Amino acid sequence: MSIHFQSGGIRLPEFSRGDRKTQVGSTRHFTGGVVCGNGPGVRMGSESHGETNAILLLSTRPATLELVEQVAFEWYDEHGEVHTALLHRCVWFSKQAAL
Repeated sequence: MSIHFQSGGIRLPEFSRGDRKTQVGSTRHFTGGVVCGNGPGVRMGSESHGETNAILLLSTRPATLELVEQVAFEWYDEHGEVHTALLHRCVWFSKQAAL
């Protein structure tokens, strides 16, 4: 996405890559957003102060290759019923990362 009326063009951050949109606002708890990454970056939603801190911490680690929020995955219970759960943060680290 870019702003076309600016000479030279300004790139806006890419949209979130998450499988679920985070809540935009709440009167009862913290919500927010962060832009991370190289160049124009990527928008990341957050539904708690702890999640925001995790985004900021993980995005600055040199070993972090990719950070995605709200990643859906399917799992099966003991009866074989399929369920979907969301991981609030998924992080891919480089092989050289010392965790």
